[in-house]
Amino acid sequence: INTPGVIALGAGIDFVVKKGIDKIRKHEDTLCKILLDEIADNDKITVYRNNECANAPVISFNIKSFSSEELAAKLSDKGFCLRGGLHCAFLAHSRLGTLNRGAVRFAPSYYNTAAEVYEFAATLNRI
Repeated sequence: INTPGVIALGAGIDFVVKKGIDKIRKHEDTLCKILLDEIADNDKITVYRNNECANAPVISFNIKSFSSEELAAKLSDKGFCLRGGLHCAFLAHSRLGTLNRGAVRFAPSYYNTAAEVYEFAATLNRI
């Protein structure tokens, strides 16, 4: 039996119950909105997100002059940990037209702050 995994799962469930899933989701959605607002005027950034289908607080994007892996590495060098690539979502990337380059995925957590997202957006806009 995976005892550490079971204990960790239990702690995670306790956290969600204590904080409230609606409060967690609202916080993460707010952070996504901040990012979208802050990068909206940057025509070098392509955002792949359909607001009608935004079932999760996740934003996928690319910057024109970088592959998704190059951009993720550049962001890592600046202190931001994001994943670039296909994210085990072949069909999603097929539909988005990003099979050849993937995308960078921003998925904030309850522990991220608005200040961090503003700093991240400013970094994206400088790149």
